Amino acid sequence: MPSRTTLTFRHVARSGVLEAHALELASRLQRLDERITRCRVSLEGLRDSGSMDANYAVKIELTVPGARIHADSLHADGTAHSSLYPAMRDAYDNARRQLQQILINRGARTLPNRGAFRRKSVEPRSETADSGLPEPKVAR
Repeated sequence: MPSRTTLTFRHVARSGVLEAHALELASRLQRLDERITRCRVSLEGLRDSGSMDANYAVKIELTVPGARIHADSLHADGTAHSSLYPAMRDAYDNARRQLQQILINRGARTLPNRGAFRRKSVEPRSETADSGLPEPKVAR
């Protein structure tokens, strides 16, 4: 079921290029899981009280049956990006990782456009199994 993507611009001038890029990232997420029922992308311009430089944060909220994903572009220390494009990339990467983890937890065998994505089952090796290496020569 395709979802409609909602874009929100806060303290950022709306432009066709930014809008197209945000919609492209949202459509990439929807290709990973077609069961996404809601996708909200928020592009925010933040002002640091100590400087006149604008910082940017991007938030992505996805709803899939049984789960909600909240992803943002903020660094681990809470700082924002100085440009919108890296902020969009980081928020997308964060949302994609979370969505893939949900798919793995649900037992998905394949992820679209990523080929086989299976958990490896490792069979225990016996002590006497041939390693395929030649026997070491012992000097007598």
